[in-house]
Amino acid sequence: MQVWINGDDENNVAAIAASLEKATVAHKPSKFKAFLVYYNVPDGSESALNKHLEDFAARNNLKNIAIVIEQSSDLNGLRDNEINIDARVKNTVVVYKAIKVSAKFINFRADKPGLDALQRAISDMVK
Repeated sequence: MQVWINGDDENNVAAIAASLEKATVAHKPSKFKAFLVYYNVPDGSESALNKHLEDFAARNNLKNIAIVIEQSSDLNGLRDNEINIDARVKNTVVVYKAIKVSAKFINFRADKPGLDALQRAISDMVK
């Protein structure tokens, strides 16, 4: 599954990441994988963002999810995954099952109802 991040609040991203970290461990036998994909990143700012994301991963004990930076000049991944680049879209969570989208959340909030819905989508995916 992928979480595409477009300037979302770091606390929300941290809560999503923590939930996905637990899910990757719990569903390891099903080969569940999770990615945080940062996009709309200005070209030339990769070095500072890399350092920030390394610190973010360490602070949040992220060991089992991948963190990726999608360059703003590379629109193929955004287009191929049908990710809206509008600044009002702070994140897009995409859950895949057998290479097809099985659930999609836009401007996902990592509150109790949101995380419960995400866990249901992940459980359905790994069946």
